[in-house]
Amino acid sequence: MLALWGPFSDWEEVTMLIVALAASYWAILWLSAVIWTYRDMRDRGSDALSQAVAVLLVLVFNLPGLVLYLILRPHETLAE
Repeated sequence: MLALWGPFSDWEEVTMLIVALAASYWAILWLSAVIWTYRDMRDRGSDALSQAVAVLLVLVFNLPGLVLYLILRPHETLAE
């Protein structure tokens, strides 16, 4: 059965909506992790190269990169 406004059936529209919502959620989660990593590394070190490497690690490898960053990051902030 065809939908009223296009060539897709109802289950295809629902599937496309779910995929779009999941992709949007994943993109927001990924961008939030990159921003959080930048801010956290800025508080923990003054070296621009290490900040760039940390952000690129999360940017390229996504959540596994974030886990790796959490393992390798300095334990104390600059204020401590």
